[in-house]
Order: sequence, then C-alpha cells, then structure tokens
Amino acid sequence: SASYVRNESEGETTANAVMLGFRAQRAFSPRLAAFTEYAYFRDRFAGVLNRNSVVGGVSYKVVDEARHLLSIDGGLGYLNERRLVPPSVSSAVYAAGGGYRLKISETATFTDDFRFTGTFAEAGDWRISHVAGVTARLTTLLSLKVSNTIRYANRPVTGFRHTDTTTSVALVAKF
Repeated sequence: SASYVRNESEGETTANAVMLGFRAQRAFSPRLAAFTEYAYFRDRFAGVLNRNSVVGGVSYKVVDEARHLLSIDGGLGYLNERRLVPPSVSSAVYAAGGGYRLKISETATFTDDFRFTGTFAEAGDWRISHVAGVTARLTTLLSLKVSNTIRYANRPVTGFRHTDTTTSVALVAKF
C-alpha cells in the first residue's frame, strides 16, 4: 500500500506526508497466519524525517463471515525514526492491532483498522494509528475511498503535537 497526502491553504503547504507499506502473510489454518510487514513513513509537519519499521508476528481471524471480518494480530520488530529535532528513536518494538471489515453491498465496504506500537527502549514511547474508511468500487480496477486517519504519538517530536488527523478522498487502484 502507498499513500501521499499534500494540502495547501492560502498558498502555503500545510501537509505533506508519505506512507508506504508491505505485508506478506502465510496461512497455517483458515483463521491463523504468520505475517511480516515493512512500513516507511515521512511527515516533516509531524517532525518525522523518516521512519522505517519491520514487524513479524501472528494474525488470527476472530470472525470470518461473508459480510463481517474481524482480525487481531500481534508481533515484535524494530523501528528506526529519524526526527527533525533530536533525539531520534531506534528500538525493538512490540505491536498489536485489529481490523474490521463490513461488506455494505456488492460494491461498498467499511473498514476500521487500529494499530498500537510501543518501544522496548522507553516504556512511555508508543504510537497509535486508527484508520476508518468507506470504499466504493467504480470499476474492477478503481475504487473511491473516503477515510479518516488519526495518528497519536505519546512522546512526539519536541515542539510538535501528539495527535495528527487526516481526512481524505482518494482514487484507489487494486491489482
């Protein structure tokens, strides 16, 4: 997955963020799987020059029905975050999360994804990401997605806020 957010207000750039993610999964049973994921994040407006993280763990489908899917996962990994204002963060991490998908119709879905990541280096250094969205399929390749993202850092970069929210409308391509 990839996302790029840029916003201007009165001729001044007020947001500019890049997020890239890759997740591979190997199923052991219809409900249990192992996964590994890599994520890259850059947002100078949040004080993050770049963040790279790798996490591996297990995922379990709590509910797996035609209309509803609820899964939870947990894992361990490593995070390296270069910050605009030192100190940067480089630590082993633990992560937990969950995802819910509701099939509204044949062409529309609601998704709600929550992720918690904490560092082993400092107990108070943790982050939350919550993304809720509605996607409507336009063609077999393209969909329209409206979403709201909330990112919270318990120990944000010095001089920056704890919470960052983004509401977006995007054209999504699935291959």
